[in-house]
Amino acid sequence: MTTPEKSTALAPVRPQVPALPSKDELEKVRALATVIYNSGQFPKAIQNIETAMMIGLYGKEIGYGFLQSLTAIHMIEGVPSIHYKDQLALIRRDCPGATIEFLQQDEKACRILAQRPGQKPQEFKWTHEEALRAGYLKWDEKLKCFTGKDNWVNSETDMLTARCVSRMNRAMFSDVSRGFCYTPEEIVESREVKDADTGATVSREKSADTIPRKSRDAKSEVEEAQLSDEAEIIITAEEPKAEPAPESAEDPSKNSDREKIIALVGALNETDDLQMVESCYQFFVDSNKGNVDLIMQAYEILEQRKKNLEVRTSEIS
Repeated sequence: MTTPEKSTALAPVRPQVPALPSKDELEKVRALATVIYNSGQFPKAIQNIETAMMIGLYGKEIGYGFLQSLTAIHMIEGVPSIHYKDQLALIRRDCPGATIEFLQQDEKACRILAQRPGQKPQEFKWTHEEALRAGYLKWDEKLKCFTGKDNWVNSETDMLTARCVSRMNRAMFSDVSRGFCYTPEEIVESREVKDADTGATVSREKSADTIPRKSRDAKSEVEEAQLSDEAEIIITAEEPKAEPAPESAEDPSKNSDREKIIALVGALNETDDLQMVESCYQFFVDSNKGNVDLIMQAYEILEQRKKNLEVRTSEIS
């Protein structure tokens, strides 16, 4: 049982955020987003620079830095969401007088006892039975095991915990978390439930990414071998044929490096803030570790840009 942490603070602590970012702030965000986007290191869900900027601004509302926002905030059909661990971190940071105690965390249920300063404690839970009713898991009588989406099959304890934390967050700390009360998986699966009810999409049990989970009564080796053979056949049947690589007189990696350098130069020239310039360069280096030649080129560009800024600063002074 986790020992709850207590504090004398009685009210949520909220970072002061301006209503709208300034023009200079937007230019800095765009410059950094451009470097990250052209580096190829964007999360796959982020399709363009404007989306990255919007996520960065969402993050600012809850006190996140730009890079942290890109990795922590997930946009699902226009709804921002964060994982349950980030929800807990927000609550502990901005409502330090609150106590959150996990009473149970296993494949049967997650139970949390939470309390805000000056209020009565409340208990929240999310159980295996609720997961069954929601359709996240289903008992397969033939296989003698539960089937469902891989996150529920392989990590039911984590999924139950995520649901329980979100339920607690919405009920007690929605003002503290500023609407970030859902996990990405929760939003996706809620959309799937709605679509499945109307018949618009395939149910979870028939989706391509469902896999079986062994029940507490182990299956025989024969059954496991049959499942393995079936899985191998499916994978072989669905595996696309490799297309011959197009002939090219020039190494594609060189073209990629050239594009990255061009993007870096453009981003560094978009801002006169030295700290921002160095941040862009550092992210570029982190995104291209192992490519020594490319990093050396970037370093020369950085040094030249810094010299230009120093000359301009001395002329102004």
